[in-house]
Amino acid sequence: MSKITYIALDKVLNRVDGSKSTIYAKMGEGLFPSSIKIGDRRVVWIEHEIDAMTRAYLSCPSQEELKAIVKTLETKRLEVEVSDVR
Repeated sequence: MSKITYIALDKVLNRVDGSKSTIYAKMGEGLFPSSIKIGDRRVVWIEHEIDAMTRAYLSCPSQEELKAIVKTLETKRLEVEVSDVR
């Protein structure tokens, strides 16, 4: 299995158009993958999920299609995390 790479908000913002508040608003609407809390004041995103969303936004899908993409990514995330438990 490939290694999962996490990236911080500044790296996410370098890859997508918008601001911190835009990212969090999109997350709240289900239009962007949720962050993962790794500390009291630190969150990260999974790099391949951000890459997938960047490609998705380029194709100009509807909001329903974007929500489906996010749901698929997060479902796969849970499957990977559960299957990685040893």
